[in-house]
Amino acid sequence: MGQSVSTSWLSAPLAKELLEELRQFSLQAPGSFWAPGPVSARFRWAVNINDWKPSGGSDGEEFRLLLALLKPEEQESIMSYRALPDRKRTLLGRLLGLRACAQALGQSDFAGIQIGRTKGKKPFLLSPLPTTLPNFNFNVSHDGNWVVLASDPIFLVGADVSAPQQERGEREDETWYQDLQAVLTDTERECIKSSSSAVRYATFQRIWSAKEAVSKAVGQGLAFGLERMEVQLPGAHQENLGNLVLTALGITRSETTEPAAKKGRIKFSSLLDSLQNGKSGSGLEHGPPAGTHAPAAREEKAEAVPTPMQRVEIHIDGWPRADWTVYQEELRGSWISMAMGPVDEAVDANGTFRATFRLPGLGGPSDLEALQGKLDNVQATAASGGSWIPHDKGFQILPVEALLPQEADAAGKEGKRLIVDEANAQKSAAAISADCELIAQLEAKSVIDIIDDMDLARGGPKTYMGSLTDQGMASFSNKSLLALGDNIDISGKGVAFTCRKGLKPESPNQDSWCLVKMDTFSIFAVFDGHGQKGHDISQFAKEFLPKVILKDPRSKSPEVGSCLVDSFKKVQKLVTAADKTKRLSAQMSGTTATVCFLDHLHEKLTIAHVADSTAAFGVKKGGKWIGTSVTKDHKPNVKGERERIEKKGGTIVFDGYANHRIYAKNSRYPGLNMSRCLGDIIGHEECGVTAEPEITRVELQTGAEQLLLVCSDGVWEFITAQEAVDLVSTRPAEESEQAAGLLAKEAWDRWIREEGGAVVDDITVGLVHIGKDKAPGK
Repeated sequence: MGQSVSTSWLSAPLAKELLEELRQFSLQAPGSFWAPGPVSARFRWAVNINDWKPSGGSDGEEFRLLLALLKPEEQESIMSYRALPDRKRTLLGRLLGLRACAQALGQSDFAGIQIGRTKGKKPFLLSPLPTTLPNFNFNVSHDGNWVVLASDPIFLVGADVSAPQQERGEREDETWYQDLQAVLTDTERECIKSSSSAVRYATFQRIWSAKEAVSKAVGQGLAFGLERMEVQLPGAHQENLGNLVLTALGITRSETTEPAAKKGRIKFSSLLDSLQNGKSGSGLEHGPPAGTHAPAAREEKAEAVPTPMQRVEIHIDGWPRADWTVYQEELRGSWISMAMGPVDEAVDANGTFRATFRLPGLGGPSDLEALQGKLDNVQATAASGGSWIPHDKGFQILPVEALLPQEADAAGKEGKRLIVDEANAQKSAAAISADCELIAQLEAKSVIDIIDDMDLARGGPKTYMGSLTDQGMASFSNKSLLALGDNIDISGKGVAFTCRKGLKPESPNQDSWCLVKMDTFSIFAVFDGHGQKGHDISQFAKEFLPKVILKDPRSKSPEVGSCLVDSFKKVQKLVTAADKTKRLSAQMSGTTATVCFLDHLHEKLTIAHVADSTAAFGVKKGGKWIGTSVTKDHKPNVKGERERIEKKGGTIVFDGYANHRIYAKNSRYPGLNMSRCLGDIIGHEECGVTAEPEITRVELQTGAEQLLLVCSDGVWEFITAQEAVDLVSTRPAEESEQAAGLLAKEAWDRWIREEGGAVVDDITVGLVHIGKDKAPGK
């Protein structure tokens, strides 16, 4: 039963607005708003990366288990870092965000949790916020040895950690001051310069960290303009450094005498109690997440609850901002800042973040502090421990295992995330053995051998070319290739391929391509890998799919469409067999595939494809080239694709950026943004993904100038089919190699322009001038 609620304080306009909002949530009394349990969602967490030493580093089983909890694109981003500490910081930061959202929502796992980002990179929960979390938002920061998170259900919140120079690997001199003084005000410069050399950098850390925390809270990051802010530190000129005490900067770390039975667990009895109580909320107000260990000791003597933080004042554009509250804490030489302010100041260019707030217009924490004198029963509620008003309790240190969902501790978790159980694979030992035997047979012969065995060239010239997987190549480098058969100048016959590595230094080029050319027919194919081992899957498909097609007698008959369909399905079985025998790792890695079969004898073009390596066709009419896409991307939100996926038990969720993604029911994997592909065994077996290609037949026009483009989505992300055809048609067919290079360079330039130089996908261009390639040996 709820308490009786006095309304004598409703003369305060803000409080009245607040109560009206709460009543709209169909609450019988404000006391039902803030219930015991995880719904308070005011977390202050810190993880030290040095406390986690995964066996085998980032290649070990432990690291991979945690990595598998994230979406494929997040996994790839983390593994793009070279150094293990960078990988650990980024991984733990992502897990902190997921864990905060899960606990706030009362979940024991990460199922269905979707996190978006503002244009300024502030993360936020995409799911509709419940009434118990009207303005829930959070922020993650990492530097040096620390990864920290702050969240709040009411106010905008930002967090920043600034590590000492030795943790960053910087020289311990003052070159940093020359580099960064432009973002400081005159008062801040004087504060730093007047500090002794022993604490000068720490003073700078505090100022910088406070500025960053505010800018991250509003969602702008460095774009906010840190020089607009001035941080005023308390006691910045005192001199008294101790082992665990920094009174020189106004921070004193104290031990708590709170009884052990009360430490780390606070019960929230009602919203009225929260509004009336002037005490602070804390990090793990309800203890560590269920199923985890207690937080690790912060120093040699364990601290059961967070120690107080120190409040600093900020000015923005010359004006004091009492509606913004900034607290700071020192952890083993690093400084953590936490900023809270009004949600109405959130900067969100896309509008998605601000739209999640259910209780706007509250102002900052100081507005609610002003209400304390107007509330009833202050003494009666002081012991409840709950508060909407954040004060000075600091961050709690968590062990890595506290970040895992409960499900991750259960037996069989690894099998669910990383491999498909034998019983669910629905493959008999005999079938796997047969597929492995076929792999061995195909490996023993080259494409040219198979062409001869099947008499496909009919005595005419024949050639095969295909890309090779490379390691350590520079960005925009062209992939090396293997050529077999007759030595033919394919560029002079209007055919060219170029395969350029994207802007991702630590990852190989995951695109692959191949071509088979004869007088009778030609095959042109492009593969775009994805996932941790996507380059291996695309290379495997490039090696085996042409061979499977050529060995099928229907490849030289009008039934080539059914030949292509069955060949794609067979290669998926070969991928599964290779995964079973550990030759491939294809559980959550795969590839697109687009195969263009050009019948020279009958002048027919048949295309089979899965996923989004689009084929485009150009024809010259009346002196003008017309370009169109002739294949459709296989995306989960397309009607027919969605129906199949949902019928097979998969779910489709928009990721808040640009993609709909596929997940197994009640799970966070595999996160595919394509509904058909090769590989991705979990997606095939649990989510309704298929390797069956869509067949497209293109009518060729006798006597007309025509061209075919088959490219990975690194080309099509920012270039239309018409633009691509217009560009390559500026060069004659005999200069097809230069034309393909022009298109690849244009795609690269647009990635750089659109993404600000942060990322460029791998880029593959296949160009075929139809008719010019008809007789390659003549």
